Amino acid sequence: MKVTTEGCVFGAWISVDGVSDVLDIGTGTGLLALMVAQRAGATIDAVELDGEAARQAAENVSSSLWANNINVYHGAIQQFKTHRRYNLIVSNPPFFEGHRKPTDLRKGKAMHNDFLHQEDLLKEVRRLLRDDGIFYVLYPPAEASTFIQKMENSGLSLRRKLTIFNKGNGHPFRLAMAFDYRGDDCIEEELIIRDQLGQYTESFAQLLKPYYLHL
Repeated sequence: MKVTTEGCVFGAWISVDGVSDVLDIGTGTGLLALMVAQRAGATIDAVELDGEAARQAAENVSSSLWANNINVYHGAIQQFKTHRRYNLIVSNPPFFEGHRKPTDLRKGKAMHNDFLHQEDLLKEVRRLLRDDGIFYVLYPPAEASTFIQKMENSGLSLRRKLTIFNKGNGHPFRLAMAFDYRGDDCIEEELIIRDQLGQYTESFAQLLKPYYLHL
């Protein structure tokens, strides 16, 4: 469950203005929780199904400056019990449907939605998101289009969308999205990671500079 470039872009793009209670669904090794904690003095609950990833997330959190802000829980989000509701929920969920699964079961959990279908994710977001909260999620374009429709059918509207390209002349690679109950007009943005020479673009460098050591 390596740290991916698109995961870092997603974490840096998430707005934390006014955030007090955060839930990270499928935290992996804690990337999004730690990136949010770096900018927000919020309490963060990070839930991870895979035991080894949850253990590593707990180690990463404990060795960081934000150990007092983040709580790591091992288990499925469907069984996560809490009396809290959150004004920010973030998730970089599994997404492949019907693709051939890797032989590594742990990698399969991370990449395939057998363990967290879109309908399950939607149900848990509705259970745990406050009425004034916002939900951020990252999907490939094909999965994103179906997820947007499911969210809007459930009463959550697309408020922000970031289309991520590996290179300027390529196809969209990932869509970062934010949903809420307010129904405001959607703000659409684009980000190109690398230019034609393979170098990071200025937009990427500015977004990730607070997190990358060498930009």
